[in-house]
Amino acid sequence: MAMISNRKSTNRGIITRIQDYKTYLDFVLAMENRKEPQSLQYFFRLLDVQKRGYLNVFALNFFFRAIQVQMQQHGQEPVSFADVKDEIFDMVRPSDPLHITLQDLIQSNHGETVVNILTDLNGFWTYENREEFMAENNSSENVEDDNSEF
Repeated sequence: MAMISNRKSTNRGIITRIQDYKTYLDFVLAMENRKEPQSLQYFFRLLDVQKRGYLNVFALNFFFRAIQVQMQQHGQEPVSFADVKDEIFDMVRPSDPLHITLQDLIQSNHGETVVNILTDLNGFWTYENREEFMAENNSSENVEDDNSEF
């Protein structure tokens, strides 16, 4: 496997960042272990686009817009950012009501969910439809329990 250099290349005025193999592995490990503080730290650095040490409404909206675009591309009605923002702040309960720090994410035990909502359409839909998934799981458990009596 060829190593990819960590450099900027330009092609007709477009800047493309190419990552090396170690950077790719860091990303894969962070994706696979999103509950771990080290993983949350990795994603926090990516989500903190303004490099202020906290996430604000701008940063949340910056990433959630991409989720809204993907929803439209799949023929879904986009969910209101204001609703998602309120849910994120309610989940995390940051010490400052306008800023979410890395420590807030870790202490909330909802950091993985926040990362999923902001970076992954499937992760967002899993969160958005969690009540339906729970109801389906409960009904299938009840069917299994009923069948075990025979």
